[in-house]
Amino acid sequence: MQTFRVDEGIKRNDSQVKCEEIGTNLTGLASDEETSWIYEQLKEAGVEESLNSYGYWIGAQLPCSNECAIVFSDSYTQSEYIWDNLNILEEPNGMENCIGVMWTTEYSGPSIYSTWCETETAQGYVCGYQLK
Repeated sequence: MQTFRVDEGIKRNDSQVKCEEIGTNLTGLASDEETSWIYEQLKEAGVEESLNSYGYWIGAQLPCSNECAIVFSDSYTQSEYIWDNLNILEEPNGMENCIGVMWTTEYSGPSIYSTWCETETAQGYVCGYQLK
């Protein structure tokens, strides 16, 4: 897993393309350890830039506004971890509910959130690949 900063902001689908360009995928999340590692990267970048929040896209989408399965774009994440830990759910925009991990001064730990895929409010993305 590797994080990539794009301070000017990036859309979720553009993040997927960037990961594919280096032979990886926009990766899903399956554990507290993965989330904490990403959170530490976000926190470092957010504090460095003197921001109130900082977010990275991950390879997951929420295709509905109620209880439903998270759709992973990486083809290897098979976990309900995100659904069980999703703590910021914005208003759904059709089928465009993409998920990211955010550091914010409003919470003491990582936030897994859903927002519109075409927004450039995420300042980076997380690429990964399946270990064999």
